[in-house]
Amino acid sequence: MKLYQKGSTTYERYASLSLLLNEVIEGNLKKTDESVKDMRKAIYFSMEFLMGRLITNNLYNLGFYSIVKRAFIDLGLNINKVELAETDTGLGNGGLGRLAAGFLDSSVSLRIPVYGNSIRYNTTFLL
Repeated sequence: MKLYQKGSTTYERYASLSLLLNEVIEGNLKKTDESVKDMRKAIYFSMEFLMGRLITNNLYNLGFYSIVKRAFIDLGLNINKVELAETDTGLGNGGLGRLAAGFLDSSVSLRIPVYGNSIRYNTTFLL
C-alpha cells in the first residue's frame, strides 16, 4: 500500500501510515520483550485505558513526526487531516481511564517495564 496515490482518501493515507508505523513498533516491541524478559514487570489492570488518538503520539515517540510532516508538505498534503482520520478510542467518562493511560505513559518515560491489561470491548450488540 502506498502512502500517497493520486485520488487516495484521507483514511487510506492514514491506514498506510499506520501500517508503516506498526512495522517499526512491532520490531521495537520484540526488542523490548527480549531486553526485559529476565526483569520484574508491573502489570496494571484497569477497566479502561483512555489513550486518545495514537498516530500523533507514535510519530513523536518514534522521532518521525518532523520527517513525515515534511514529506506531507512536499506532497501537498495536510498531516492534520490524516491525524484526525483516526477514531478516538474514548471509552467511558475518562477519569480512571485517563489516569491509567497516564500511569503507563509515565512508566515508559521512567523506563519501568509495565504492561496494561484491560477489558476487550465488543461493540456488537444483540437486539
